Amino acid sequence: MKSRPMLSLRKYLCLVFMVLTYMNDIPHCTGTSVLGHNEKSRLVRTNRLGRIRGGGGISSEAAPLNCDCKRRHQRVPPRDARIWNGTAAVGNDFPWQVRIEQFNRHGTNTWDHICGGTLISSRHVLTASHCLDKDADRYQVLVGTHSRHNKGRKFRVRDYVQHRETHYEYENDIALMTIEDDQGRGVTCDQHVQPICLDGPEFKDGTYCFVSGWGSTETRNLSDRLLYASVPLLPFKTCQNVFDGRLPPNYVEPSSNYLRSMYSMNLRTRFTNKMICAGPLGGGSDVCSGDSGGPLACFDNNSVAYLTGITSWAASLCGSQPSAYTKVSEYKNWIRTEQGLSSSAANSYTMRGFYR
Repeated sequence: MKSRPMLSLRKYLCLVFMVLTYMNDIPHCTGTSVLGHNEKSRLVRTNRLGRIRGGGGISSEAAPLNCDCKRRHQRVPPRDARIWNGTAAVGNDFPWQVRIEQFNRHGTNTWDHICGGTLISSRHVLTASHCLDKDADRYQVLVGTHSRHNKGRKFRVRDYVQHRETHYEYENDIALMTIEDDQGRGVTCDQHVQPICLDGPEFKDGTYCFVSGWGSTETRNLSDRLLYASVPLLPFKTCQNVFDGRLPPNYVEPSSNYLRSMYSMNLRTRFTNKMICAGPLGGGSDVCSGDSGGPLACFDNNSVAYLTGITSWAASLCGSQPSAYTKVSEYKNWIRTEQGLSSSAANSYTMRGFYR
């Protein structure tokens, strides 16, 4: 029987060092490989998945990031910026922020900005219900861009669902959109596109959180760049005093005295426990027209962001008082239910949004 040749000392040492390299990322020796083709292939594949020497973990060049909302943000934006007369966001400050555009079928045949939204999974976006009143194919969602003129990545709206009890007074002002690309795929996450978490702590009154959007600025025009503001969460009683009994901002007074009295009585706003408000009482940092549907995001001590509110309405001019937001924690069960229904839906496309 023919004897098997012994490993040379050099090959033996190489084998030891390469095993250590695989396990602990220790620089390996150079020289003749003692691994067969299959062993070399397995080692290369493992390295490409994250054990790249000197890489310190999974590289963004090696593989796309998972759509994990718990990812720690390297830079929490500073607090001294405003949407109204504000400062542009930089880098990947708000990777969950999306733009919602509507096709102007009867006018310029262009896609026009109407609202903001928040990415909560690779296929789902939360926004304000009052933003949506057309067929689903009249909307598109853009992710991964800070510029209103840079379209970023486009996704069509497969369908959307609005809360069943949405009222004119903006109670239950929440809607869930299901999005996909032309091949029926969801969003691919990277450093510029990440969902935000929903299951967060109860943030205390006085906590500074962040609103963002492309809405109107002091020039009365939409912003070309994504702007953000830091705003304090206010106590419920304070919000009630600010908002209760106010007429909605888009209220048009009828000519008849009788109708005027009836409308003003029935349409006056009511701040409920399904809402939160944020912003300085004396005015200043604020959201405005075009920011509706966007996020009110709060960061925990580990720099993880949570969706606390959805920009909904205001009772006065932009920048003069706090604004009201849909309180997301009140709708967690509704969101989970609708996410499950949209994922298991047999139809691949729904022409119009609907209520549940």
